Amino acid sequence: MKRIGMLLMVTMLSGCSLLEGFAKPTAEIVGAQIQNLSLTSTTLLFDVEVSNPYSAALPLTNADYALASQGVEFLNGAAELQGAIPAHGSKVVQLPVNVDFMQLLRAVDGVGLGSVVPYDADLGLSVDTPLAGAMRLPLSTSGEVTIPSQEDLTIEEALRYARDYLEK
Repeated sequence: MKRIGMLLMVTMLSGCSLLEGFAKPTAEIVGAQIQNLSLTSTTLLFDVEVSNPYSAALPLTNADYALASQGVEFLNGAAELQGAIPAHGSKVVQLPVNVDFMQLLRAVDGVGLGSVVPYDADLGLSVDTPLAGAMRLPLSTSGEVTIPSQEDLTIEEALRYARDYLEK
């Protein structure tokens, strides 16, 4: 009985040291661009390279994001991700974040039509690791987004834009 207990203890201790030696998946923002710019919103598309050190594919589970400007958070949300990072490989995953200009105008002081708004983005990609289970890979970046100006609007668009602003 003592031998079984000793064997279990040695197995558990060596298992802990083995786990400490395992590399963790990593994620890095390798690009960001503006897509689908309209008078009311735009999409910030973040390119995130995820590296998988494991001998098994690494399923993506979800992503979360928060954007702030001048220390004021104006957007947060989550997105479900599909796919997997290949074993011992890497893959660029695109994370689209839709920015509603009305929400931004209401949240951040001094922002108006034609403003160039700096932002700080805190992102997280979650993966399902073989040993540790769910793991969130945190990321952050900064950039700027331009809100279309009045010169960019037709009369009809300006009226619709003002009506949408007043309704919200």
